[in-house]
Amino acid sequence: CTEKGKRHQECECGYKTSFDTEIAALGHTLDHHDAVEATCTSAGNIEYWGCNMCHKLFSDADGNTVVDDVTTAMLPHSYGSDWKNNGSEHWLECTLCGAKTDVSAHTLIEVIDKPSTCTERGVKHQECTICGYKSNAVEIDKLGHTLIDVPAKAASCQEDGNIAHRKCSRCGMLFDLTGNPIAEQDVIIPADPTMHVLK
Repeated sequence: CTEKGKRHQECECGYKTSFDTEIAALGHTLDHHDAVEATCTSAGNIEYWGCNMCHKLFSDADGNTVVDDVTTAMLPHSYGSDWKNNGSEHWLECTLCGAKTDVSAHTLIEVIDKPSTCTERGVKHQECTICGYKSNAVEIDKLGHTLIDVPAKAASCQEDGNIAHRKCSRCGMLFDLTGNPIAEQDVIIPADPTMHVLK
């Protein structure tokens, strides 16, 4: 491509001319290659021209400036700050190509959405403290009553009394001794002005 050649004439008997004729250099035969931008998954290249005879690379269309390397470095990933997740793990994702980093299992805590009571079921779910993932809500069993015995108390002339009964220490609901719910008025023995307690 760049150097001149030489030639001479030769007879079948082996005689050769004593002088050489100069042959002009062929010159480069250049193919153009467009620039390709690098991404976070592949390297790119600058715009260049390549000779398909000597395979040298050039940065100009005239083939004057040789370049050894036309590649441009692959870009770093651009990870966002918003966590992505599924039912078992979370990760940060590249905004350009979707590649994942910092993949790890959820760090779950239990969150009570509706506390259970003695008579009603509650609701709870699990929530990741890192990415905010929330599991499906599930029911919590009713607590049930915790009954304590309330002894009978006689009425006096000034204070009401009560029959023996049971009372839930959690919700205050009243029950008879067999465990059946009763109203407050059903356990009260009204004060009797005639029931004097003489000393």
